[in-house]
Amino acid sequence: MQEVFAGLVDASGRPIKKQALVQEQAGPTSGGVRKVWSDSVASGMTPQKMARMLKASRGGDSAEFVQFAEEMEERDPHYASVLNTRKLAVMGLRPQVEAASDEPRDIEIADAVREMIKRGGFRRMKYHALDGLGKGYAVIEIDWQAFDNEWRPAKYDWRDPSHFQWGDDGRQLRLRKDGVKDGVELTPGRFMVHVPQLKSGLPARNGLARLAAWCFCLKSFTLKDWAQFAETYGLPIRIGKYDADATEKQKRDLLRALRMMGHDFAAVIPDGMDVDLVQASSGKGGEGVFGGLAKYIDEAFSKAVLGQTMTTDNGSSQAQAKVHNEVRLDIVAADSDDLAESVNAAIIKPFIDFNFGVQESYPALTFPAEAAEDLKELADTIYTLSRAGLTFQASEVRDRFGFADPEEGAEVIGGLNPARGDGETDQAANRRKLCPGCGKAHNRVGDPEDEDALDQIGADALARWVEQVDPLLDPIRKIANSANSYEEFLQRLPEAVEASDVNQLATALGRAMFLSLGTGDGGE
Repeated sequence: MQEVFAGLVDASGRPIKKQALVQEQAGPTSGGVRKVWSDSVASGMTPQKMARMLKASRGGDSAEFVQFAEEMEERDPHYASVLNTRKLAVMGLRPQVEAASDEPRDIEIADAVREMIKRGGFRRMKYHALDGLGKGYAVIEIDWQAFDNEWRPAKYDWRDPSHFQWGDDGRQLRLRKDGVKDGVELTPGRFMVHVPQLKSGLPARNGLARLAAWCFCLKSFTLKDWAQFAETYGLPIRIGKYDADATEKQKRDLLRALRMMGHDFAAVIPDGMDVDLVQASSGKGGEGVFGGLAKYIDEAFSKAVLGQTMTTDNGSSQAQAKVHNEVRLDIVAADSDDLAESVNAAIIKPFIDFNFGVQESYPALTFPAEAAEDLKELADTIYTLSRAGLTFQASEVRDRFGFADPEEGAEVIGGLNPARGDGETDQAANRRKLCPGCGKAHNRVGDPEDEDALDQIGADALARWVEQVDPLLDPIRKIANSANSYEEFLQRLPEAVEASDVNQLATALGRAMFLSLGTGDGGE
């Protein structure tokens, strides 16, 4: 095994050594600065402690901050939920590999990359890399191995971000090591350091947890105060009375008895002493102050992480949620681009260099983030345009709907009738149907040469269907748009029925039926 790949260097220009690629460097230890277990940072958090921790992280020492960020995800359900929602939005995107060109060699390389990302826990690696959204950076150690003369990752190991520190330049991440103040360099080619571009400036000041830290601290105090309020407020105020000649011991006994009444509602008091219970006015009201503040903080979490609050915190109509989801799509696209850039630099390029040599151009791995297409709306559009005479390529339409081209001899459904022996076109045959009453073929609307009177009556009735149906449906639409829940919509539905106007529709139907009967009676 050669010591150095000939001419291969990492993104920083350092030579890559084969022997170092297969040796673990950043694994945890039982003790020292990279120990497996760590003490809690969030317990007993105070504003002063928070300020010291954030100041240290600005100076490159992020150990306490990333541990605190981890505990935030464990202690606050709302923050954990919205952060995981942002991660899973990227996890749901499928990787695509685009060849550098149509040349056979470039296509071969792209195919090799596609096969490589199917192995070795690539999907799990994506999730570990997205841990950098909260903490500001994520480190993945890549275990390169040779399989049948092909170098590829055997696995991807997430490394605790608290085991790393920023170098003097504030941009290069270094591994903590006992006895080495400034840490050591990461082995070239063995690590992927993912730093999401969440804001401009030094990476040490990155991370959504930094934005949410003060909110978390304030919410913790709010919930503690609310719990204390819920425990004591509404209970009667206990007032003890003692004689002027009462001893200090008697006074202490009385105070202890009053405290016991607050928990056990039973107590023994010295003889000659009285207790008055003054009932508080109400045990309610805490949700207005504490609950309102907690809700405000949760909404702040949602804005910071998802860029909106509509789909997580507030009841909303479908139209409102759709607008806000489009805003979140921008965030997903940015996160996916950041992730693709890190993967291409730390995994895809080295894989190609190791196995195919240095290339002039490389295939690009992406995670395309696109809005979900409304297939029903697309189908209606295609139908309307095709009726107007526009033609479409069948294979392109199938691709949009995710359908495969039918194989030869396969059983199929749909499509137009095959050409008839009498020379009638597919379109004309499709417009005709047999009448179940007389067994004859009546013409359908759309064939100007063969349309009969019944066809014209139907066409005239359909031409004004919108203005006829709107008075019937408008009250239902208004309730559907203003209701905050499906249950509320059902409750208010009788109001819509009463307000609906069926006169125009009934008149149109009556007119069409009268004309149809007249035409039928005057026929054969």
